[in-house]
Amino acid sequence: MTRIQLVRHAMPIVDARQPPWCWRLDAAAVAEAEALADRLDAGGRVVSSTETKAIDTARAITRRLGGDVVVDGDFGEVTRPAAFDPRHRDLAAAYLAGADHPGWEPREVVVARFDAAIARHRDASTLVVVTHGMALSLWVAHVRGGDVVASWRGLGFPDVVTVDVG
Repeated sequence: MTRIQLVRHAMPIVDARQPPWCWRLDAAAVAEAEALADRLDAGGRVVSSTETKAIDTARAITRRLGGDVVVDGDFGEVTRPAAFDPRHRDLAAAYLAGADHPGWEPREVVVARFDAAIARHRDASTLVVVTHGMALSLWVAHVRGGDVVASWRGLGFPDVVTVDVG
């Protein structure tokens, strides 16, 4: 049995001049990520998406728990147009509910790559995956069902969802 602790990254500094994957954490967000580490199992393998905000969150966690950060791009957020869109939350909720938006990665592709990444790193008894809200929510709904939109809306910055897989 592998315990998978899926961590949504801490709240980044939103900079509309940069693509979201380049956004960084401020000192308060780093402190929140370090505090979240107290809710995680010590000794787990920590794997992060390639996005800066996720890597910053993962590094804050490993400062508290020890260990190194492994980076795996398949834990990245849903691929979508790079331009900042102030309607992001509405667009994301519609996407998660089944709407297709031009340039957005198909939901089944997100789940398949996330599944493949979990399989690659599952040899650890505890796997801590620092990832993103939409990808995390899609994968959790795939594994255990439930309302993907409500799950996504209920996630904080940072937050953790634990899934035990056989």
